[in-house]
Amino acid sequence: MKITVECERCGTKVELTPQTVGQHAYVHRELIEKDMYVFETNMGLEISPNLYMDFVDKLTQSTSDEETKEILEDNIEYNIDTEGKLEELRIDCRGCGDYIVLTEFGN
Repeated sequence: MKITVECERCGTKVELTPQTVGQHAYVHRELIEKDMYVFETNMGLEISPNLYMDFVDKLTQSTSDEETKEILEDNIEYNIDTEGKLEELRIDCRGCGDYIVLTEFGN
């Protein structure tokens, strides 16, 4: 499989083809070599608390900012679920300034 990005205004064209056994295509490297680049991305972040009572008890019994900071640093990753989601990806042509914004990547 391959993906082709072509500027309709000036004709600059990039083919993103897999370079590894795992079918990985190097987007940044290929775009830069052909006078295009990823201008910006828009990431969504969803945070869901998944609090354990032991964690809540430690926080409520904390008596100093330093102690609270230590409890959070040691335990936050086990008590909050996060999920990042790519919402938009913009690719720009350096030759003429035209661009495309890719959206709707799904769930």
